[in-house]
Amino acid sequence: MTRMIFLDIMVVQGYSMEQYLVPGQLLFVNRLSYGLVEPFNNSYIYRWRNPIKGEIVVFKSPLDGYITVKRCIAVAGDPMQIQGGYLFIENEKIPLKKYQEEKLQEHTKVPENSIFVLGDNVAQSIDSRELGFITLNLIIGQVMFVSNQKEN
Repeated sequence: MTRMIFLDIMVVQGYSMEQYLVPGQLLFVNRLSYGLVEPFNNSYIYRWRNPIKGEIVVFKSPLDGYITVKRCIAVAGDPMQIQGGYLFIENEKIPLKKYQEEKLQEHTKVPENSIFVLGDNVAQSIDSRELGFITLNLIIGQVMFVSNQKEN
């Protein structure tokens, strides 16, 4: 990963965002999309906006600190409902395993200062179903450009 004050260049390593992102592609991450971030510790000095639904965000995983890329599908205050092994958020019907269902059962909406993220390749994604809600302080930036070619 190449790091600058306002731009990170990363290489896709997994399959969780497949069809949109595939391993080896370069991502250009705008570190200023959501606010002014200190370059070396990723904490916000000032935030001017939060992620919106549909944006691809880069964040530190709350479980292990790894840099992770997922799509924001719900923001603070969005209603959630679990029924018949599925999570319903707006127009999304997301399959859940039993332990994921139990983990999310207590929530009827996305908590304040949080987002719900999902990989485009739901079957192979570790996302908010496993990680829980992503708090805004873990977000590094927004993917603004994706290379067409894979890095060799």
